[in-house]
Amino acid sequence: MNGPITAYAMVGFSTIRYEYTNHFVANKVDSTTGEPDPDSGTLKQKSDWITGGQVKGGISYRFNPSIQFYGNAGYVSKVPIFDAVINDKTGDLIKNEGNEKFISFEIGSNLNLLKNKLKVKSNLYFTTWTNQTVTDSEYDQFTGEEGIVVITNMDAQHYGWEIDAAYQPISLLRLDAATSFGNWKTTSD
Repeated sequence: MNGPITAYAMVGFSTIRYEYTNHFVANKVDSTTGEPDPDSGTLKQKSDWITGGQVKGGISYRFNPSIQFYGNAGYVSKVPIFDAVINDKTGDLIKNEGNEKFISFEIGSNLNLLKNKLKVKSNLYFTTWTNQTVTDSEYDQFTGEEGIVVITNMDAQHYGWEIDAAYQPISLLRLDAATSFGNWKTTSD
């Protein structure tokens, strides 16, 4: 280490297109009988290209070999998972409101105490999450039909404190402990 301050930054970009093929379901329905046409081939679906990205950065300051404080922040535009784009039961495209987005902030410390026998890490975090998507498969036991429930445009806020410690009095024995306190709540209906 050449100095007490270290910093990092990163930028990321991602793009994805989902494709769906079902070899067990006919692609077209016979217009006269209303039944699936077995000669129509396989059921296929393809989404448009979806792009996302992220920007993160942080800085730390080491007071001495035993005490370090840090902070970081980030913005992420996360592409939706397959289940939020294509219904894997019917092959239909799901109307999607866009990427999930979250902004996060974190501050923390790393302490090496008792001649490096005790290491304590602690951090406070705060994250806002917008346009969260949740999918769930549902089965109707009375009709025997299966479907998918897609909930979009949910907003959430997560914040809390995490701490973990490791005490190693001798080389063959190490005791670890960790705890966290958090408040994770949905902020939209």
